[in-house]
Amino acid sequence: MEKTHNKDRLDANTIGFDDFLEDLFGLNIRGLKTLWTSFANPKAYFQACSSPNWHDKFTPSFRLWFTLSALTVFLQFFWGGNIAV
Repeated sequence: MEKTHNKDRLDANTIGFDDFLEDLFGLNIRGLKTLWTSFANPKAYFQACSSPNWHDKFTPSFRLWFTLSALTVFLQFFWGGNIAV
C-alpha cells in the first residue's frame, strides 16, 4: 500500500506540458480543447456550461475569453505598431 501512495504522490508532483502552458500563457490543453469544441460541437459545450464544474472537461468561457484577450493585447504590443527605420 505504501508503494501506491508514493506513486500517487509522484504523479501529483510531476509537471507536464499542460502545466507548463498554463503557467506560461494561462492557457492549457484543456483550454484549446474547449475552444475547438465550442466551434465543432457547441451543443456539448453549452450543456457542460450548466454543470458546476463544466464536466471536468472544459475551461469556463470567461476564463477562456480573458486568456485570449490578454494574449491578443500581448501580441499587439509587439507586432501592432509601425516600425520606424
